[in-house]
Amino acid sequence: VEYNSSNIDENMWRALSANMGMLGVVVDLRLRIREQYNLHSSITFKNDKFLFREDGLKKLISKCDHVRVHWFPKGGMLMQICGKETSRSVDDGAEGTLVNVPAVFQAPLKFVIHEGACHKDLNCLLEGVIYHYMKLAPPLLKKTRTGRVVHTKEATGYSHHILSSDVPDLKTQFFQTDWEIAVPLSKADEVLEVLRDYFKSNKICLPFLGLSMRFVPIEDTTLLAHTSMGQDFKPGELAVTFELIAYNPIGFPAEMEARYQKYFEEFASKLVYDFGGRGHVAKNRDWIFEIENQLGSYGDSLEKFQEVLNKVDPNGVFSNDFGANFGFEWQNRREQMCSGVQNWVCGKNKMTYQNPCSANLDGVKAHDFFKGKCEDYEFKPWGVFGLNSVHHKSSWLPKKVWIL
Repeated sequence: VEYNSSNIDENMWRALSANMGMLGVVVDLRLRIREQYNLHSSITFKNDKFLFREDGLKKLISKCDHVRVHWFPKGGMLMQICGKETSRSVDDGAEGTLVNVPAVFQAPLKFVIHEGACHKDLNCLLEGVIYHYMKLAPPLLKKTRTGRVVHTKEATGYSHHILSSDVPDLKTQFFQTDWEIAVPLSKADEVLEVLRDYFKSNKICLPFLGLSMRFVPIEDTTLLAHTSMGQDFKPGELAVTFELIAYNPIGFPAEMEARYQKYFEEFASKLVYDFGGRGHVAKNRDWIFEIENQLGSYGDSLEKFQEVLNKVDPNGVFSNDFGANFGFEWQNRREQMCSGVQNWVCGKNKMTYQNPCSANLDGVKAHDFFKGKCEDYEFKPWGVFGLNSVHHKSSWLPKKVWIL
């Protein structure tokens, strides 16, 4: 089937534009693009007092066409990367880069990062080291007249070279969770005040480029993007994405890892519960999207997508776990597709079913069950908002968070 924006209704097109694989396989597409342009990029380092004045973040980015802000809360410092579209000619070899740690330091750095998961003081020291390393080696490169590649605080380059960078060798990396929650920029002042108090009171330090803030126009072109129109996300305004990288330690006992991960999970939960935030669909943990569904964070966008889903794939041929987390249902899934299959799930009603189809037949919706037998889990009330978390008996990490 061929679709284009002129021969189908608006909601169908918005659903197709970001459908997470739930509306079939795309075999051909045509994109509207813009001509290549040049960006003059400059990197500045400053005190974080600029964040905590009225409309502080909004004023920081007001003169930039493309901008990223990194906040290092322990040291009270900022790094801002500001790009302005320009007609200047490009500098030879100008490009953005990630933190480029010399090979000789990579193994020791991994050891220190792992120890930092055990000792907060070390983690805070590492945050300061990374900040000062960024001042010495800013994440922007260009070539000198002799052809030598150097780090610089200012360069002009092609937009795609400045705004993106090469992916580092995965063998030099470590396991991590990328937490990213989008919030309307109009709420940024309040969010930053809350996060400053939270990081300070819990002695949370962020050695991986601090708390990164990016800025995205809120548009009505899709239904499922985390910066799409709906609820407090107003078209024509900006959303700010708050992103932090959390190291995932290897070999921690379950209770120890739960204590470590708790602070990052609470960071994401605060933004979703208290500020109507939405998680990036390719990052975070699955329960973030389940909470958003329960809170109605997307307004009526999910209902509109469900209507399209009913027309395009009512039998669930392209159903996936992401859609189930968001609460989508496939109304004509045949019982025989899963009868007899032992794929145990535990329902919100604390009943165990042989497979998801059996749960559906009992009226348990997709977002109201998870994989596993109920007898292996505990339901723990939070005491607020009717929230209950579900934990495996051998772990403190929540498998699921529900409003009961």
